[in-house]
Amino acid sequence: MRLRPELTVLDGDARRAEDPRPAAGPSRLEQALPGLAVVLTAAFALRRLDNTDTWFHLAAGRWIVSHGAIPATDTLSWTVRDHVWINTQWLFDVLFYGLYKAGGPSLMVIASALVYTATMALFIVNVRRHVGPLTATVLGTWAVIISQSRFEIRPEMMSYLLILVILWLYATGRVVGRKRLWFVPLVMCLFANFHSLFIVGAVVIVCQMAGVLLSQAPFLPSGWRRPVDPGVRSQVLTTGAAALAATIVNPFWLKGAFFPLTLMTELSGKQPFLRRIGELVSPFDDFFVTFSLRAYRVLFFFALAVAVTALLVSAFQGIAAGHRNAPQGQRAERRRAERKRRRSASRREGPAPEPMPSPREAPSRSNPQLDLGDVAVLVGVAYLSFLARRNIALLAIVGGPPLASCLSVIGAGMRRRASEATVLARRAAAAAFAAALIAGCWFVVTNGYYRWNDELREFGLGVIPHCFPTRVAQFMREQKLPGPQFNDFTNGGYFTWSEPIPGGVYLDGRGEVYGAAFLARYEHLLANPKEWQAEMDRRGVQTATVFHWWGNHQPLLQYLLKERRWDVVGYDETTVVFVRHEGNTETIGRAALAFLQQREATERTLLETTRSWQWQLGRIRGNKAYQRLLMWMGKPEEARPFRENMARLSERRG
Repeated sequence: MRLRPELTVLDGDARRAEDPRPAAGPSRLEQALPGLAVVLTAAFALRRLDNTDTWFHLAAGRWIVSHGAIPATDTLSWTVRDHVWINTQWLFDVLFYGLYKAGGPSLMVIASALVYTATMALFIVNVRRHVGPLTATVLGTWAVIISQSRFEIRPEMMSYLLILVILWLYATGRVVGRKRLWFVPLVMCLFANFHSLFIVGAVVIVCQMAGVLLSQAPFLPSGWRRPVDPGVRSQVLTTGAAALAATIVNPFWLKGAFFPLTLMTELSGKQPFLRRIGELVSPFDDFFVTFSLRAYRVLFFFALAVAVTALLVSAFQGIAAGHRNAPQGQRAERRRAERKRRRSASRREGPAPEPMPSPREAPSRSNPQLDLGDVAVLVGVAYLSFLARRNIALLAIVGGPPLASCLSVIGAGMRRRASEATVLARRAAAAAFAAALIAGCWFVVTNGYYRWNDELREFGLGVIPHCFPTRVAQFMREQKLPGPQFNDFTNGGYFTWSEPIPGGVYLDGRGEVYGAAFLARYEHLLANPKEWQAEMDRRGVQTATVFHWWGNHQPLLQYLLKERRWDVVGYDETTVVFVRHEGNTETIGRAALAFLQQREATERTLLETTRSWQWQLGRIRGNKAYQRLLMWMGKPEEARPFRENMARLSERRG
């Protein structure tokens, strides 16, 4: 007996078809909610430049533009000029150097905010393919809260956007007749020249290829299998292989294509020095746990639970559907009869057209099916996020659409006609969530969120004040202090850009250039000042600068403040400058005299009274650091005004 077509749909769809009441769709407010999540992203993303690594990217872009070439060995330091420099983010460096030349830091901030906002908008588009607006907004807000700590002007900002583009191409391109998947190789070619995270794009592509290969594997539960047109399967595999091959199109060819694997093996958080870098610490470490990290930890376990549940639900639903649609023992007979009918039709009329999938087989919002490729992507980015804090945004942003896909599979079997009370509750929740998002935007733009979460960030344009050694660098340049110079890891990024002493820096944030051995030696020298002295004598260092905020810099700083072989010639709220006494007495005398005016200007800037509608977090940190330095130098009375000013700024805005 042939079943009527309307009885082949899911039971939930059948119940909806028989229910005469109109469906209660999302209200206008619910439809607008995802837009508010995008606005919240813009509020977080439009913030002053606050990352020291941005400066060495600008320095690299300046070198490439001025020389018209991409260097093969280091050009920014004087210590490792012979080390190989595989700069996979050269295109980002050139692009943002051009933005800096056109509009300074403010234009860079605006461009960064646009990229992050576009990323969240595409995130919402991808997620809305699977879930409703309220759920999409919850996932989007969750992703913003977790990933905002990574909203920095660095190459990875392009990675999040490009990976979401790849996910969108796969979500919309696997349709018979569409050629959209051929854009994937072009995206990957661009990606391989923007950032080393193109390896994550490659992982997504491999997962999608594996998904279509396993889509009809007979050894898998029937609920995990889904019909894929042979032409679509061929296109996914062909374009995927082309996309992986396209990563070779970079200035370093095969070395550039495999460079991310080198980074993962040579520079990991397992090395002693790198464990001190916050972004390389495990997200489950107890060091400096922020609200973003807490939100990530919840998402991590939630995502894994959802992935496992979706696999189990699909497997059991497939078994139940098999028993419901065909009695035991008849399914094999029916398949044999269908194959015989197709062969007969083929002999009479030529090849039979590809049968259209039944309504139960066609994936849609009302009838979702498990996508093994999505599950693989979700598990993969969850694993990467587990390795280091800098990867937590991968789970939040890249894992969002696959997570929504799994949620839709779980929810499909639980859908029922919503009662009037349920609809009212949902709309009340939407109204409350909208109010919370609007309040959250204000909390962010006033810097209240960063103050509450103990983060040195500020909403606005330009550079966050009192965060970089700008005045010290200018002072060193004007006084023509002798080189070569020693600088610490923190100041290295800014010094590559400002070039206070010609010849390059001692060290900066490009760990892949310096190598694990150099970084380990540097850490050892910080903790053992006498060995540091011997190393500086051997290298002939004449000027030393120390960023005085961090605890691991204190042994060296205290040594230099007491050591007679070095004289203090200047300092500000970030950095102390020392010059070797022997052979530089004239320079030291001239610089010490000029520093009197420099110090007066610095202190006037820190203490000046300004009114603001924002919390002035940069100024608070500057006053705190400056008064602490004066205390270390034995000047408690001079430190008092800055301690009092810090307390005043910490209590109220303005």
